[in-house]
Amino acid sequence: MPEERIVKIRLHSYRVGERVVSAKRGETIEVSKEESKRGDTLGAFYTDEELEAQESAEESEVEETPLTERSVEELISWIKDASPTEDELIAAADGDPDVAKRLLEAEGAATGGDPREGVVEGLAQVVANADDGSQSEKSTKKK
Repeated sequence: MPEERIVKIRLHSYRVGERVVSAKRGETIEVSKEESKRGDTLGAFYTDEELEAQESAEESEVEETPLTERSVEELISWIKDASPTEDELIAAADGDPDVAKRLLEAEGAATGGDPREGVVEGLAQVVANADDGSQSEKSTKKK
């Protein structure tokens, strides 16, 4: 009997009979018990606990502080609770190098000192882009 699951990762491939099909994050799919177990092993599906946490978070989002204004401690909690993807975490910096630095510190703390490589690279790029912009501003002011 098929099980209904919600995809957690960006793209998940699974078998339906002899065919291999893909589903994107947030899509609800029906999979066999075997594919469900495989997806659980890969971390491809939201757990019941994660879905409940999302529902309660959505209910409490009424007056939530924007991510760009949160402290490192608040960002650590957000990373642990919301489990953002690398792309979501980098996007949360909103191009602001100060926010990127706080997010990088929070990612390190939330992951026990082992931040995800993609997050480190992406946030470092946000900081570097801002540094490049300030360097070009300085050079144009000297002329």
